[in-house]
Amino acid sequence: MTEPLHRVGMYRPGPATFEADHVLWNYAGPVDPARLERQYGEFARCVAASGAEIEWIDGVTQAPGVSATGPGGTASDLGDAASEPVHAAGEPGGTASAPGHAAGGLGGAPEPPANVKGAPDSAPIHQLADAIFPFDPSFMTPGGAILLRPGKKLRRPEAALHRDFYVKLGIPVMGEVVAPGVAEGGDLCWIDRHNLAAGRGYRTNQAGIDQLGAILAPLGVELHSFDLPSWKGSAACLHLLSLVSPLDSDLALVYPRLIPVAFAGLLRECGIACLEANDEEFLESGGLNVNVLAIGPRRCIAINGFPRTLHLMNKAGCDVTCFDGDALCQVCEGGPTCLTLPLLRGPENPCATPADGTRLAGPRAAELPQQAP
Repeated sequence: MTEPLHRVGMYRPGPATFEADHVLWNYAGPVDPARLERQYGEFARCVAASGAEIEWIDGVTQAPGVSATGPGGTASDLGDAASEPVHAAGEPGGTASAPGHAAGGLGGAPEPPANVKGAPDSAPIHQLADAIFPFDPSFMTPGGAILLRPGKKLRRPEAALHRDFYVKLGIPVMGEVVAPGVAEGGDLCWIDRHNLAAGRGYRTNQAGIDQLGAILAPLGVELHSFDLPSWKGSAACLHLLSLVSPLDSDLALVYPRLIPVAFAGLLRECGIACLEANDEEFLESGGLNVNVLAIGPRRCIAINGFPRTLHLMNKAGCDVTCFDGDALCQVCEGGPTCLTLPLLRGPENPCATPADGTRLAGPRAAELPQQAP
């Protein structure tokens, strides 16, 4: 989960998110549509600038940053954001975004970046406010996708959206979690290619873990489960990946006060060093300072505004790109990892278009789990 990210699914915000009842969806407060849209555009620019190819999940007619008409269209590009991504400076990683993958200028109406695909033409799907966080309704493996059954009941219709997405891309669905099981992607964390950690809590139960174990067994993957703390109760979102973010095969960012003791011990046994986030920024961010998206070994995207966490990662040699996320992530309870559905990782990009023009799919287009996700 820390090898270079080559292909990723994303779902653009639309009316369902902009008009969401923040009490019903357990958001931190009312949604500010303009600021949320602007910040999503900034995040999408960060992902595109990393070199990852974005596959847009159908279901909305418009979103910040991508032409709805394809190359040469009139919609704005990913530069719909009000400001450039903030690249950490003064320590390791204080350089410009990845070369060769410029996301285009701000404002105006240039073409979308070449590595952004699939502007949707389908009608909006309402009642899916959380669909902008596609990490949770399904899970990628070397053998294909697994459709999950979210513990948050409002999110269960999203699994069908993901099924259609995989069909469109030609990625096989190798299994599905069904009742009474519940499971969310945020509770799953690769330790190495043969070991997967699962957090057991309000969003993922033992029945879901048992089903996942059976689906993964033919791949030679062993599932290790750990009890999560209650923290703010059943309505709030606390995933295993709320407490740990892999940064490299031997490095992770964690919040030590809430991480399961046995899980922390497993990380140590596997030779994974842990950077410990501080209490003040964890509480201030609602835990989202620890939610960091790895776009490569020691290369990541994080929410702006938490300098001590940023310094911790910089000091460990991480190249961190930051974006403003207070109106997007902190209000809606989802961080950079949650905003993505990784489809392909690896040292090189085997998903590049071959000479015959066909697109690779199936297991080769699945996320290749690496040590210390």
